Amino acid sequence: MPPWQLLGLLPPLPSLKGLQLECCSHLTGAAVGALRAVPSVEQLLLIDTPAVTDSFLTEAVVHLRGIRTLILSRLPNVRDEGLQALAVLASSLEHLELRFMPEVTPAGLQVVLQLPRLNLVTVSECAGIGKDACRDLGAALVAAGRDVVVEHETTVLVSVSLADEFGASEEAEDLGARR
Repeated sequence: MPPWQLLGLLPPLPSLKGLQLECCSHLTGAAVGALRAVPSVEQLLLIDTPAVTDSFLTEAVVHLRGIRTLILSRLPNVRDEGLQALAVLASSLEHLELRFMPEVTPAGLQVVLQLPRLNLVTVSECAGIGKDACRDLGAALVAAGRDVVVEHETTVLVSVSLADEFGASEEAEDLGARR
């Protein structure tokens, strides 16, 4: 039996509040039906799972209408269309994080305007969404009378080795000696 089919064997778990699917490379879109067993989930984390597509996300939120926190990270098959499906969470979603979502653009972020309970949006390392798009979204929310924090995070990794440091010092000394 493929591992994803084990999800279908779960008994109903009505009191489960959090679910994290991470690095589930064998999961397929067919597994989304298993989410019916966990209707009370309030926190859903979908991370680095290729089977999560626009259609998977659309069906998942239909089964999990009580999601308050949704974290989507490293999902290369989710685009703006998938984010638009989040509108069905209007009565519950309070916190949305998008991390390393290469196919999402500012157009996909517009769903935030349809989520009245949302109070925090975090966008991090999404190639198609820059600071300006987050700033524009924040301004649109303020204009609509909404009090929502929109964060845009970037990670800049700088690795300076000792060799780089010594090389720069030697170059500076050589330059000074030539003058």
